[in-house]
Amino acid sequence: MENENTKQSPESGDTANGKETACTDCESTAVTVMEPEPEPESAEPTITEQKKSGKKSKTPLLLAAVVILAAVGVIWQINDTKLKQYADTMAQTAYSMMAGTDEANSCGNLIVQVWQNAIYHTENDMTDPYTRPDGQFVEDFNDALRNLLTDLEFSERQALLAENRAIVQSGMRELKDPPSKYREEYAALCDLYDDYIAVVILALNPQGSLTSYSEEYHAASKAAYESCVRINLYFG
Repeated sequence: MENENTKQSPESGDTANGKETACTDCESTAVTVMEPEPEPESAEPTITEQKKSGKKSKTPLLLAAVVILAAVGVIWQINDTKLKQYADTMAQTAYSMMAGTDEANSCGNLIVQVWQNAIYHTENDMTDPYTRPDGQFVEDFNDALRNLLTDLEFSERQALLAENRAIVQSGMRELKDPPSKYREEYAALCDLYDDYIAVVILALNPQGSLTSYSEEYHAASKAAYESCVRINLYFG
């Protein structure tokens, strides 16, 4: 019995193994099928270790230092600008208060003189336009005061004084929370502000009797003057 795994060549009778195939179209000998040899594995690329340099680049550090210095410079500049603005506001507010105090003293003093001369019938070139408008003393001192307070020139002075007060109050609001460098000056300015407001109110709105008003005005005027002298040590 022939082996099933073998085939006989028609001419030679040789037996071909399973790796040979007979040529069915010609009478040539069977061709052996060669299995392809595996390709040799490619050699792994050689990794060349580069020597690391011992020196680190200083460029990032220099850039960081420049950025920090620039930021610090900006902060210093901002702080200096704020301090300068604060100092300027303090000086302007102090000057406004001193000028307002002087005007309030002048107005208050005129009120006292008109009031007093109207009561005691004392002639005076400065008070006569209010106490003796027609050459004769007014019957009631209230008429003399009314003449003064409704006088155009005096009314304008009072309006300017009220405007001065508004400017000073605005400046004091800006000066809240003073920097440590100006705390002493701010404390002196607050003392002046209290005395300034007292004398300004008396000049804008006289009330009470001649005695009470006169005493209150002179006390407020003296306190305001002394505060102006002290503040002048800082801003004079």
